[in-house]
Amino acid sequence: MNGGKVKIGVVGVGHLGRLHAMQLKQVPEAELLGIYDADPQRAATVGTEFSIPVFGEFAPLLEQVEALSIVTPTVTHYDFGRAALEAGKHVFIEKPLTATLEQADELIRLGREQQRKIQIGHIERFNPAIMALEPLEINPLFI
Repeated sequence: MNGGKVKIGVVGVGHLGRLHAMQLKQVPEAELLGIYDADPQRAATVGTEFSIPVFGEFAPLLEQVEALSIVTPTVTHYDFGRAALEAGKHVFIEKPLTATLEQADELIRLGREQQRKIQIGHIERFNPAIMALEPLEINPLFI
């Protein structure tokens, strides 16, 4: 770690990924080292907007970070997550974790094997509208 700061990168800077990058810039314990997106123009736009280094390829970003925020389409979560865990990185992955249960089980296995943390972005838990429903006994099945 760099002076107590976690070196982190963001993969995928569409709508939610842009928000991840913006928020990570505000976290004192985080050092946002860079972003990567499959769309170079989108990456350049977000990089310029928030003064964040842009990586044209995923591998160089992965080499430099301790943790990765994966904010890409669900079908890519497994590949990015597996690569990060195999490289010994902690991962934050937007929901859902993966496209299949088998892929999720594999990432969990890798996380345990590598002794790395995997966190899933269950952002709706912190949505004020959802939190306002908590005292009600409605027992929702899906949120």
